Amino acid sequence: MEQYLKRSAIVVAVLIAISYCNNLSNMAVESVTIDKCDNEFFTREAEDWWAADGQFKHLRALGGFVSEPLARKGCTVVGIDVNESMIEVAKNHAKFDSSLVDLSYHLESIEEHSEKNEEQYDVVVLAFVLQHSINHDILISSCVKALKPGGIIILSAANRTVAGWFSVILLGELVYGYVPRGSHNWRLFIKPEEVETYLSESKLV
Repeated sequence: MEQYLKRSAIVVAVLIAISYCNNLSNMAVESVTIDKCDNEFFTREAEDWWAADGQFKHLRALGGFVSEPLARKGCTVVGIDVNESMIEVAKNHAKFDSSLVDLSYHLESIEEHSEKNEEQYDVVVLAFVLQHSINHDILISSCVKALKPGGIIILSAANRTVAGWFSVILLGELVYGYVPRGSHNWRLFIKPEEVETYLSESKLV
């Protein structure tokens, strides 16, 4: 893994699922992998994303949470998101660190980005994105499309099991509150064997 720290990476960010939607007319990016309820949730939450001390208020991988540490390690990082408010949050927070010269953010879906940047990246990071998206097969295949031959994809997601529901929703949301209540939808969680199938279909494994 150390050999990739000086190379290019892309961080894909998507949105947290909730059980209700209201104003969905402000979608800046159209994508078959976007859960529109998630998009609305993140728009409402964007202004309150970072605490006053510069730390995240919740354990969520958006607004620069993944991209900034990678850039500080020497990677050239491109962060993408489908939510305009979250892109602005990430850009504004990055201004406080003058060392983040090789970090850029773009408002677009991974499907659109991979069409324009096929085989562009040494590493694709998909951190806690799958559990907040629909059409997982399209999302994963688009990430693979952006990888250079021999590149690696880093995936993390909540498992669609009873244990996954217990740890993320019951404990995380309802008991300890380290993520906002209603911010996850169990039906969007994904099993490891499903990820393996989609990666195989994308000819990565």
